[in-house]
Amino acid sequence: PVEVITRPGSMFHPLPPAPCYLYGWSAISAMEGIYEALAKAVPTDVPAGSAADICAVLVWGQKDKKYGEPWFGGSPFPMGQGGFAKGDGDTMIHVAEAAARFPPVEVWEALYPWIFEKFELRQDSAGAGEHRGGLGIDIVYEVLEDFSLISTVERTKVPGWAAQGGKQGKPNGVTITYPDGKQKKIGKITGLQLPKGSKIAIHCGGGGGYGDPKKRSPELVERDLREGYISQEFAELNYN
Repeated sequence: PVEVITRPGSMFHPLPPAPCYLYGWSAISAMEGIYEALAKAVPTDVPAGSAADICAVLVWGQKDKKYGEPWFGGSPFPMGQGGFAKGDGDTMIHVAEAAARFPPVEVWEALYPWIFEKFELRQDSAGAGEHRGGLGIDIVYEVLEDFSLISTVERTKVPGWAAQGGKQGKPNGVTITYPDGKQKKIGKITGLQLPKGSKIAIHCGGGGGYGDPKKRSPELVERDLREGYISQEFAELNYN
């Protein structure tokens, strides 16, 4: 027995000819808002907030100028989910995109003109808590030909919300590094023209923590340190 009330002409009730390509991103934020509301009523049944995005960046160009062979690549990426009453958050693609997946780095490098420098869990991205949030992922790759870029990365300012005394995770972000070393931070952008040798860094956000960080098991803190999920500074700031 749920009634959905919308305002015609708004983001959640678009009217022709309003563009709807990014409808999924607003839906994800709406889901997070519903979770946060439910968490106040049934806190033990709802996780803390996620980074609430699919962190997708799309790039394209021509692989061979002589023959004009086009290429196009991009993917959603995993980010941190919120901690919950019985455990830590996971690192996974948002539940709104449960069927999405991405190929192995080796396959990408074989098919596309780019080289990966980094594809690893993002240290200190998860919100601290008795049950910490899930970690985001840092992805950095260099594109070897001139190319164009669309970034649909959202929630670059609003992090995953915490629950029951936990702490927020880190938000999402994208950084472009030009061949001369100059950097530019972007969020959503369409048709950005970039020269070969530019690097794209996608910073997938972390989930919010659940519960007072001081109550986290010392054994779990030591494990997170050992695995590189958190730094010594992060541990001292949040768990001592």
